[in-house]
This record gives sequence, C-alpha cells and structure tokens, in this order.
Amino acid sequence: MTQASSFVAFTIAGTRYGIDVGGLTEVVNMVALTPVPESPARASGRKTVAGLVNVRGRVLPVISLRALLSLPETAPTLATRILIVRSRSESVGLIVDAVQGVLAPEPERLTRVQPRVAGEGGSDVLSAIYQEPDGMVLLLDMEALLGHADIVGFGESAGTLAGSGS
Repeated sequence: MTQASSFVAFTIAGTRYGIDVGGLTEVVNMVALTPVPESPARASGRKTVAGLVNVRGRVLPVISLRALLSLPETAPTLATRILIVRSRSESVGLIVDAVQGVLAPEPERLTRVQPRVAGEGGSDVLSAIYQEPDGMVLLLDMEALLGHADIVGFGESAGTLAGSGS
C-alpha cells in the first residue's frame, strides 16, 4: 500500500482493519456458502476457506479472515459482509464483521510496520498502522494475507457457471 492510497476500513472482533481499495472489486452481503469438503486447513487445524460463493456467475472461494488472524469464529450477523478482492490473478471473498467505508489516509498519521513489530502467528500480514482520533486501523498486506490462506486450486480456474457445461 502506498501512502497516497485509499483503503477500505472494516471490523473483525471489534478491531478495525483496512486493505488497499485498489484490490477491492465489490462488497456483497453475507450469503450461505457452499461448503468445500476437505478444504485446506492451517497448521492450527482451522480451515481458512469457509466455502464457495457464486457472484454474478463466478464461483469464488471465500476466506475467513477470523481464521487467518487466529480469532474465534462467530455466527454471521446482518452487518457481516464479503469483500471481493483481486490478488495476483485470482478473485476471492473475505468475510468481515462490518464495513466502515473508504478512508483516504493523511500521510502523517500513517506508520509503516517495521519487521521487528511483525511477530509470529500471521502478524507479518500487517503493513502499516493508521492513527485516527478515535483509535487505530491496522492495514493488512493483501498479498501476504492471501499467501497464508492456502487457496491454491480454488481460484477462478475453478470455472464460471456460464461456461462450465454442467
């Protein structure tokens, strides 16, 4: 994320996070997901791929950010959203508790995270901290985040409904 980039802010377990808006395709309401048998699990045994969703004829994997960030899972609420993001050449969905909107950071309030701050357990996905008067927003590195998701084989190569022939 560059200092001039805007980011979409969202909450997970009461903590505010953000990702670069450049990778965001759309935000959709939470829907029932199609479970994926034997989907990849992290070393902790927690599945990161929560299921599959059909978004305008495209079948996409949906990742639990709670699982990726080692947070306890909760039932979806009316505020739960799926962020459709594009990283590398794949689109995936990310489950978040609520979306707060798009913010244009003031450079003097943006602090890059030093490697010594990024510790173990997936915190290497943290790229910067944005300080607001009412608290902090932890900015996530999308490439690093999805690198922890074990979504190989779930990308758009899984096909589209329109061209699948089944």
